Amino acid sequence: MRNVSLAVITNTKGECLLQLRDAGAPTSPNAWSLFGGHQEGSETPLETLIRELKEEISLSLAPGRFTHLDTVPYPNALISLFRVSLTDEEEKDIRLKEGAAFRFFASGKETLGLEMPPQVRALFQKYF
Repeated sequence: MRNVSLAVITNTKGECLLQLRDAGAPTSPNAWSLFGGHQEGSETPLETLIRELKEEISLSLAPGRFTHLDTVPYPNALISLFRVSLTDEEEKDIRLKEGAAFRFFASGKETLGLEMPPQVRALFQKYF
């Protein structure tokens, strides 16, 4: 089983940030997802998420900014879900380094027609 950390990232308008995974992504290519990724070595779930956000969207956020929402077992992964809110400045500083695109969504209704991994959709709907 793999350990995965994901983030519900919101902006000052209350919108949630999602990533469109690129065609070459090892899991869920061409699907919308929360930002995050797999644990490396002896990282904690929060350390994993902080590293992934820096790698994927160039954000360096302090550990104290995150709230742990849930840890959910799935058949092939243990998902740790965190929430973090961005300032307007931090939102402007986002630079996509992994994936095909990113976008803030105002509500879950906006995502209903989007391709999303089922476990991510369930978490997104529960916590956003």
